[in-house]
Amino acid sequence: MSPLRREALWAAAVLCQLGGIFLLTALGHALDLAHLRAPERGEDVLLPAWLALLLLGPVLADQPAGERIGGLGDLSHASAVYSRDGRYAFVFGRDGGLTKIDMLEAKVVKRIIQSGNAIGGSISQDGRIVVAQNYTPGGIKAFDAATLELLSEVPAEYAPGKFSKVVGLADSSGNRFAYALFEGGEIWVSDFSNPKQPTTQRFPAGSRCWPR
Repeated sequence: MSPLRREALWAAAVLCQLGGIFLLTALGHALDLAHLRAPERGEDVLLPAWLALLLLGPVLADQPAGERIGGLGDLSHASAVYSRDGRYAFVFGRDGGLTKIDMLEAKVVKRIIQSGNAIGGSISQDGRIVVAQNYTPGGIKAFDAATLELLSEVPAEYAPGKFSKVVGLADSSGNRFAYALFEGGEIWVSDFSNPKQPTTQRFPAGSRCWPR
């Protein structure tokens, strides 16, 4: 058995080009990569396009491309994070969409439009909270990872009536998330220990977090 951990395999599954995710099948046997086989699925292997091309090379030409997952919205500046067991992907689209995907079944579990313009997100270290960072209307929103129910939101109002885009969202210990205010020139850390009533600390970070 390969020393590769299951988490490392599933973490390699990311969005591919053409705005979709591809399930590459029947490659474990062809390349003697039994240690890369997905649990309980035998021959199925989830790989990002760039990694598949690097590892599998010309073999891909003779293998079926597998199944493409569509309906993910505007992926022109999309990102994805994964549940702690790697089974689910959470895709954040530029159109404000948040999509939960079952990576084993290769299907969309649920999709919502949570803002006008999103720029990525993160997942809490206990895997229970998914947080989206938004350009429009700014701020962050927290969702139940199981249901995508909105738990709470933190508007990025850095001055009375002034709202900022949010960038650089990262999860931290204790269900906290750190992020930068694009126009506000601040770093905020929001604590979601109580996910429906988060608390936020503010730290100065210069006149602007991103130069124009």
